[in-house]
Amino acid sequence: MGSPDDNLSFIFHGPLGSSGDPFAGTDYGREVMRMIGQGRVGIGPVFFDNAQPQNMLHVNNSSTIATYVQISNAGTTGQTATDGFHLGITGGPLATTGGIAEVRQYENRDMRFYTNNTPWMVIKDNLPGNIGRIGIRTNTPRNRLTINSAAGDPGGGNVATPGGSSGITTLNMTSATPTIANPGNGVVSVNASGDFIYVQGSSGTTLGNVCGPGTNPLTSNWEIPLNTFNFRFAGNAQGLASNNVGIGTTCAPLAKLHVDQASGSAGSIGILVRNSDPPGANPVIGIKSLVTSSGCIKIAGWFEAPNATACGGSIIQQAIYVPQNGGAVTIGYPAPTISISHILQVNGTALINGVIVPSDISLKNTVTTLPNSINLVKKLRLVTFKWNTVSDTGMAGVHAGFIAQEIDTVIPQVVRTDNAGIKNVAYIELIPYLVSAIQSQQKSIDSLRTQLSALTTSVSSCCSSSVARTTSPAEQNKLAVTLSDKDVIVLNQNTPNPFAEQTTITYNVPEKYNFAQIIFSTVEGKIIKAVDITKKGKGQLNVFANDLSTGFYTYTLVVDGKTIDTKKMVKSE
Repeated sequence: MGSPDDNLSFIFHGPLGSSGDPFAGTDYGREVMRMIGQGRVGIGPVFFDNAQPQNMLHVNNSSTIATYVQISNAGTTGQTATDGFHLGITGGPLATTGGIAEVRQYENRDMRFYTNNTPWMVIKDNLPGNIGRIGIRTNTPRNRLTINSAAGDPGGGNVATPGGSSGITTLNMTSATPTIANPGNGVVSVNASGDFIYVQGSSGTTLGNVCGPGTNPLTSNWEIPLNTFNFRFAGNAQGLASNNVGIGTTCAPLAKLHVDQASGSAGSIGILVRNSDPPGANPVIGIKSLVTSSGCIKIAGWFEAPNATACGGSIIQQAIYVPQNGGAVTIGYPAPTISISHILQVNGTALINGVIVPSDISLKNTVTTLPNSINLVKKLRLVTFKWNTVSDTGMAGVHAGFIAQEIDTVIPQVVRTDNAGIKNVAYIELIPYLVSAIQSQQKSIDSLRTQLSALTTSVSSCCSSSVARTTSPAEQNKLAVTLSDKDVIVLNQNTPNPFAEQTTITYNVPEKYNFAQIIFSTVEGKIIKAVDITKKGKGQLNVFANDLSTGFYTYTLVVDGKTIDTKKMVKSE
């Protein structure tokens, strides 16, 4: 039927007298569809000449009634109100429930979206294994949302390509972006299957899990491949408990790297460093500690192994342990050197309260008795010297000792030559040679004492014999002898001997001699001092030797160019 504006209207007109139909019996009836001149079709009872259809197909309902377009087929979906596919808007006031656009698939089947006759997205049914999953570029999503990237996407659609794309790009994401609360703080991660998953983290405000009130421990071993890059912990704030890294510690580690090991397992290791780099011009170092502070108290390494009170049997308590064939220990050298010949090598003074040398017979073989060494000891030259290079205060000043090259010609067994050709003396091994010399000298002293005792006994026996006592004065030859040493040259032994600071030498030079001297020399014959005796007769020479090195010395009396006598004296500490 035509309208004034060339509308083609479809009007429903109920029978006269029909109950419940407001249009029954009227002249006009109820318009349910119209088509206008532009080819637009309007379906619904509320189109008028001043409210025409606005699109090629315009469905409009009266008042606030929900309005849907339903597509179904009777043989597959059925055609009830809950069958098929619905597209529309909800009813009710706009401020509450009305005006919400909806696409409804009432069948428990997929909803697929095509462009260019190609399926690009699917919303799965509610069957087990699907449950409304969404797939993009796939009809078989395996998660709530599965995106199958294509060759044209970044990374060529290959997840193995470095910098490849998962098919998701987020733009303009800020803290103001609306969020939905999760069960707790967490992160979005990707599992081995490529699934985006929510991983719950700590519920605290600190970084990580250990120091917050909540924990989320690792469930497997993890690594960080550095790929020629560095992993850096930045920060050097003031305070002992700031910018530190703790392993096994509380939330307040007390060092830049603080490790607490309490695994409960025997043989555990707190820190293990293994350097397998090849050798070169510079040394390969496992651990280097360098204190560059300007402070006056510096300790580059502090090692402790406190007493263990709960151990049974032997206690092994070693703060530093270097295993056999594990390398040498050097102290005081300006730089690492290859001329190391001993397990412990010190370039400087070592202060030691005591030295104990293993000497058990079970540790030795080819044991022989050391022969008399007094002649060897007599050949040793004692010297005083100063070190060319002074490494510490203990090396400063004048020292006494031997020259290794000289000892090497007398007792080579106590001389060691290191890798650099430097000769060293094992002073402790000189002790047996000195003891042997003392034993030999003591035997000579004991022998002389025996001879002296026998001579004293003989003289005493002679002077106290009965013949001498019973001979009458008339029967005896009487001789008178007067003894005097005023015309005899005498050089007496110094007393005391040995001496530390002062000793006295007495002598007698008769008046008839013109010139006399006492000459002091080393055992090697080097003259130390010559003293002229200007006053003849009996005399005394007081000798002071505070600055004289310890050792053996001689003094000789020379009268009118002739050596009269030589005595030995010993300067002690």
